[in-house]
Amino acid sequence: VRADALSEAEITLWRSMVSANPRLASPYFRPEFSQIAGRISPKSAIAVFCRGDDIVGFFPHQKRGSTIQPMGAPMNDYHGVIGYPDAVPSLETVARLMKAPCLRASSWVGSSALGEERETLMVEMPDGFEAWYAERRTTWGKFFKDKERCRRSLIADFGDIRVERDLRDPQLLDRLIGLKRDQYARTGRHDIFDCGWTRDLLHGLMQPVGEDDFAGSMTAMWSGEELLAVEYSLHAGQHYHFWFPTYVPNKARCSPGILLTLDLMRLA
Repeated sequence: VRADALSEAEITLWRSMVSANPRLASPYFRPEFSQIAGRISPKSAIAVFCRGDDIVGFFPHQKRGSTIQPMGAPMNDYHGVIGYPDAVPSLETVARLMKAPCLRASSWVGSSALGEERETLMVEMPDGFEAWYAERRTTWGKFFKDKERCRRSLIADFGDIRVERDLRDPQLLDRLIGLKRDQYARTGRHDIFDCGWTRDLLHGLMQPVGEDDFAGSMTAMWSGEELLAVEYSLHAGQHYHFWFPTYVPNKARCSPGILLTLDLMRLA
């Protein structure tokens, strides 16, 4: 079914599954992400898996020719079936039930005997940023002392800097996308914004929808009116997902991108 055809009862069930399954804490598993991506991502839909009369899972996806991909690919960093723990269909079951000649998933969260295991880096700050930073600075002193030196150099070269978060300015987002596309060209990487709809998805996710704690927004660092770095993040509940960081290349020696990430962690 189309994402916008899900009933209120089905959306409520979806939310209940996310709340009950700790592996689905990422903002990508929230129904709001699929509702927005479903309007923008070409040939997208929700597969609804049932056992008898009971819904046991939802799988947001899209089709590219005969290949089935997670909805929003390649923009979607985590994907899988939304369902209760111990009742979620495996990747192999999903492919069989959907009769998929090819199902391509780069970061599947859930059971599967295929592919390879990957680790993801997450920061947990149960006692707040200052306690986390103190421990990290002790454990990785050389790295953090270097970044503190970079901050002093940044201030010495550009004067006072300011950081603002929860920004949803479309022009700032276009600037971020332009910087990211320039980076892709410099480094020879695939430009994921070349197709157009991926740009529309980032703009769409900044618009309020559903529950108040889900959103896409930017955090930016300036010196006066001069932009130094900007990052687009996706957040829901207690989880903040860094998504598209970028910085002005001629400021690279001062590590403005890393400094912005640390400032965002402190502010958020």
